[in-house]
Amino acid sequence: MKTTTSVSKTKCAVFVVGDGRVTGLAGGPLSLAPLGPRQTRRVSHVEFSDLVNAWVVTDAATKKILHQNPDYDAALAWEIRHYNSRLSRGECVLS
Repeated sequence: MKTTTSVSKTKCAVFVVGDGRVTGLAGGPLSLAPLGPRQTRRVSHVEFSDLVNAWVVTDAATKKILHQNPDYDAALAWEIRHYNSRLSRGECVLS
């Protein structure tokens, strides 16, 4: 399944396999086959928390709460901006 969304005027394609794993995140055409065998690790989770009554973005490795927002789309937009910013600065996003 391919899902395309627009956040902050930037198109983002997310490729999801049947069990829910994201296999790619791209801002343009992406061909995965030439990459050969690969494994993808999730860097964060966006889940609703009854404790704070909001969507919470959590670092997958450290379990640290990075952001929370009562609006799901706003939480996702923050997550995309956060990781795009880190990647654009050359930071490693995997712990």
